[in-house]
Amino acid sequence: MPQYALTSVSSWAQPPARVSNVGSRHGPVYSSIKVRHDHLHQLSLLQDDWSDVGVTITSGLSSEFASYFSPDLADDPAALTVEALHPRALKAKAAKSDADNPTWSQAMNSPDADKWLEAMEEELTTLERDLAAWDLVPREPWMHVLPSTWAFCIKRFPNGLVKKFKARFCVCGDCQKEGVDFWETWPPVVQWSTVRLMMTLAAKLDLCSALADITAAFIHADLEPGEQIFVRQPTGFQQDGDLVLSLKHTVYRLPLGLCSHSSTALSTPAESAPLPKDSEGDLASGAFNYAAVVGMLLYLSGHSRPDIAFAFHQCTRYTFRPTRKHELALICIGRYLKGTMDKGLILSPSDEARIDCFPDADFAGLYGHEDSQDPHCVRDQTGLVILAFGCQKLWKYCLQTEIALSTMEAEYVALSTACKDLFPIVDMVKSLCSAVGLSCESVAQLHIKIHEDNVGALTLAGLEPRRMTPRSKHYAIMYHWFREHVAARRIQLVK
Repeated sequence: MPQYALTSVSSWAQPPARVSNVGSRHGPVYSSIKVRHDHLHQLSLLQDDWSDVGVTITSGLSSEFASYFSPDLADDPAALTVEALHPRALKAKAAKSDADNPTWSQAMNSPDADKWLEAMEEELTTLERDLAAWDLVPREPWMHVLPSTWAFCIKRFPNGLVKKFKARFCVCGDCQKEGVDFWETWPPVVQWSTVRLMMTLAAKLDLCSALADITAAFIHADLEPGEQIFVRQPTGFQQDGDLVLSLKHTVYRLPLGLCSHSSTALSTPAESAPLPKDSEGDLASGAFNYAAVVGMLLYLSGHSRPDIAFAFHQCTRYTFRPTRKHELALICIGRYLKGTMDKGLILSPSDEARIDCFPDADFAGLYGHEDSQDPHCVRDQTGLVILAFGCQKLWKYCLQTEIALSTMEAEYVALSTACKDLFPIVDMVKSLCSAVGLSCESVAQLHIKIHEDNVGALTLAGLEPRRMTPRSKHYAIMYHWFREHVAARRIQLVK
């Protein structure tokens, strides 16, 4: 492996341009003040975690930042909340997180420069020695050399402690030219419904399964024959100014704490009542990072724990401004997971080749639990589960985008939504079954059923396309698309 030598910081990256003035904003709410991003960033109000802001601000405001609140609230400190701040003040607050994602010059001039260098060396060792991602070649005038960059990130635990310093060597893929550097794009990822189906077929056919963790999985794909991509050497590790990287594999960006609160285990992930906005409740205590825990549970809920899907997705609605009630709901899920650590999906496939879809809807489920004047309280909720060979393949919970006027309409929308996920799974089952030797290609051998418990929605779904019932003429056209596929695919609609 070649020895890299750190060059001068100024050889590549430049510090971000200083925004000296982004102009003024006039109107009935905001006074005609000059707003400076760098000035806002230095305000003492923006230097803490705002744990006391959002409920009330008990102390008075100095003239320094009183002008950044709407005038009708500036004289009433008890009424001031985060929402009252000027939008550019909120932007400046968000910019504080930039320290976890520094530029090259910021990283190299920070107290953690040694840790960032170590992270870069680890990245280059993986790419060049372990994966042989490129060759160094002399630069020629005809080459279209793409810029390269470093992406830095401090990964943290939910409680804010540093977990790892991560550096990624990236190609500026936005500089690529279609027809020169690439001809088509595609994401090298797999859906978990496919993984679960493969595991089901392995259990059904008594196949051996292997688990492997692929390091830097995105760069294992070889370039197409005849495809040439040239990239500038990594900043800070240039060996020779006349050499460039000739890629042999794809590289990144080419187009292509809760447990500490869970001392007692629970038998259910949530209360029976829905989780409302709780706009008048106390803000979250901040004992753990609400958004970070939601991100962790997102992975778990979507991959192997359908039993927490409903409880979890209720919590996701309030990631932007959680209250103590929402924080306790997350802790409840954590306590439930602690009590069910020995539980999981049991893949015991049936002998019959069949696919079953179970859509359902909760009509105006939040009405009576939230402000009756808020239209969101009457939005309907959709839930669905799809089984293949008797094993769970897909589950989903979401709010419907439009307000239904009846239970039948809400159920019909849920049925239409379920079909968007059902039909691709049917095609995937046929394809994979054929690949492993199961004869599911014949429609007569693959039984597909949609289980709908609403008689009105069931009747409407079974009608020929373009036919309506008197109570369904106002339904949005976008929800009727699946009806012509039901007969063509010989899908049974059953109660």
